[in-house]
Amino acid sequence: MIELAFSISTNLSETAMAAGNKSSQAGATQKPRQKFNPKRDPKPRVLAQANRTALRMASIVMVAFLVIVAVQALW
Repeated sequence: MIELAFSISTNLSETAMAAGNKSSQAGATQKPRQKFNPKRDPKPRVLAQANRTALRMASIVMVAFLVIVAVQALW
Protein backbone atom coordinates (compact mmCIF):
# COMPACT_ATOMS: atom_id res chain seq x y z
CA MET A 1 0.00 0.00 0.00
CA ILE A 2 2.78 2.40 0.93
CA GLU A 3 4.73 1.46 -2.21
CA LEU A 4 1.68 2.22 -4.33
CA ALA A 5 1.27 5.66 -2.73
CA PHE A 6 4.97 6.34 -3.22
CA SER A 7 4.86 5.34 -6.89
CA ILE A 8 1.79 7.52 -7.47
CA SER A 9 3.46 10.51 -5.83
CA THR A 10 6.67 10.05 -7.86
CA ASN A 11 4.66 9.72 -11.07
CA LEU A 12 2.80 12.92 -10.25
CA SER A 13 6.03 14.79 -9.53
CA GLU A 14 7.60 13.52 -12.77
CA THR A 15 4.51 14.62 -14.69
CA ALA A 16 4.63 18.04 -13.04
CA MET A 17 8.30 18.40 -13.90
CA ALA A 18 7.66 17.39 -17.50
CA ALA A 19 4.81 19.90 -17.69
CA GLY A 20 7.10 22.57 -16.26
CA ASN A 21 9.72 21.85 -18.90
CA LYS A 22 7.16 21.84 -21.67
CA SER A 23 5.77 25.26 -20.73
CA SER A 24 9.23 26.83 -20.81
CA GLN A 25 9.94 25.36 -24.22
CA ALA A 26 6.56 26.42 -25.58
CA GLY A 27 7.55 30.08 -25.42
CA ALA A 28 10.85 29.63 -27.26
CA THR A 29 10.32 32.80 -29.27
CA GLN A 30 10.82 35.54 -26.72
CA LYS A 31 10.75 39.26 -27.18
CA PRO A 32 14.17 40.90 -27.21
CA ARG A 33 15.02 42.86 -24.09
CA GLN A 34 14.66 46.59 -24.34
CA LYS A 35 17.89 48.53 -24.27
CA PHE A 36 18.66 50.73 -21.29
CA ASN A 37 17.75 54.34 -21.95
CA PRO A 38 18.77 56.78 -19.18
CA LYS A 39 16.41 59.44 -20.52
CA ARG A 40 13.43 57.22 -19.70
CA ASP A 41 14.39 56.78 -16.05
CA PRO A 42 12.09 58.41 -13.50
CA LYS A 43 13.17 61.88 -12.52
CA PRO A 44 14.48 62.51 -8.99
CA ARG A 45 11.50 64.78 -8.32
CA VAL A 46 9.08 61.97 -9.13
CA LEU A 47 11.01 59.55 -6.92
CA ALA A 48 10.99 62.04 -4.04
CA GLN A 49 7.24 62.50 -4.40
CA ALA A 50 6.73 58.73 -4.40
CA ASN A 51 8.86 58.44 -1.26
CA ARG A 52 6.79 61.14 0.47
CA THR A 53 3.57 59.40 -0.52
CA ALA A 54 4.84 56.05 0.76
CA LEU A 55 5.89 57.62 4.06
CA ARG A 56 2.49 59.30 4.45
CA MET A 57 0.66 56.03 3.83
CA ALA A 58 2.94 54.15 6.24
CA SER A 59 2.41 56.77 8.94
CA ILE A 60 -1.38 56.66 8.46
CA VAL A 61 -1.35 52.86 8.83
CA MET A 62 0.87 53.13 11.93
CA VAL A 63 -1.35 55.73 13.59
CA ALA A 64 -4.47 53.68 12.80
CA PHE A 65 -2.84 50.62 14.33
CA LEU A 66 -1.89 52.53 17.47
CA VAL A 67 -5.41 53.95 17.78
CA ILE A 68 -6.90 50.45 17.52
CA VAL A 69 -4.49 49.13 20.15
CA ALA A 70 -5.25 52.04 22.48
CA VAL A 71 -9.01 51.62 22.07
CA GLN A 72 -8.81 47.90 22.79
CA ALA A 73 -6.60 48.50 25.83
CA LEU A 74 -9.11 50.97 27.27
CA TRP A 75 -12.17 48.89 26.43
